[in-house]
Amino acid sequence: MKWFIFLAICTCTIISCSKKTNTPPIDYSQTYTVSGTLVSSFSLKPLAGKAVSLSQSDNMDTTDPGAVTDSNGYFQISYHTNGTNQLNLHPTLASYQCVFTDINILENIPKGKNENLGTIYTNRFGNN
Repeated sequence: MKWFIFLAICTCTIISCSKKTNTPPIDYSQTYTVSGTLVSSFSLKPLAGKAVSLSQSDNMDTTDPGAVTDSNGYFQISYHTNGTNQLNLHPTLASYQCVFTDINILENIPKGKNENLGTIYTNRFGNN
């Protein structure tokens, strides 16, 4: 019986001393940004004038927030998180407001914080 009590005390002590990670809650009213630079994986040159969008679900649509890359391939997209899933970056055709629903440039981008993705090498816009 003493052994059982000793084991219970040790277990409780170990559990209470274990490291807890406190992830700050996502503020759903705040505007967050995702930015990066698109570079052609074929020519290694910046992709200027390319439209990209962020999707917060598996069902992308034309209401997803988006941006067009500048002359250096840089983009910045602002969004309000809806609290589900991760973000996916995908190409769009700006002239037709069409979303390529079967192609992602990046998947599982963390949400609820400002995220700079750095340089993204992609072939999702053809042989640029």
